[in-house]
Amino acid sequence: WVTATETDNDHFIVQRSQDGAVFEDVERIAGAGNSLNTLFYSTTDHQPWNGPNYYRLKQVDTDGTMDYSTVIAVEVDQEELVVYPNPTDGAVTLADVVLGRDQVAVYSDDMRLIRTHVGAGTNPAIHLGDLPDGIYTILVRTGEDIRTTRVIKACRQN
Repeated sequence: WVTATETDNDHFIVQRSQDGAVFEDVERIAGAGNSLNTLFYSTTDHQPWNGPNYYRLKQVDTDGTMDYSTVIAVEVDQEELVVYPNPTDGAVTLADVVLGRDQVAVYSDDMRLIRTHVGAGTNPAIHLGDLPDGIYTILVRTGEDIRTTRVIKACRQN
């Protein structure tokens, strides 16, 4: 989102809803306070619900006054495997994956099996930091269902 100017803007809260009526906070982002410049803001919802997601912004001034944006709808199809951050220099998180229930495997760009992951927990972190820079395929099998995604592993240069 973009602001043309800001006056006493303390922060924004990104909110999400499954029904467009009852919202929960997703992320709080600091405002600029006072600005006469055009400012650009962005964020990513790393754990959206499958199906419709409704979003709005709550803008809060330094005196506690609040305004809400209009609600927008985003349709999420989680048949696709969601992984973040991508690209990465270390670990990636797999959204909607449960180790112990799901089988997770990492393959090289030429589809050689690099490793498999076992354990427990939802939205697990898969560590790629020890692997050479490159493109990797992550495959998740849940029963008969298979989901894949590609991840770019690249060391950050300072």
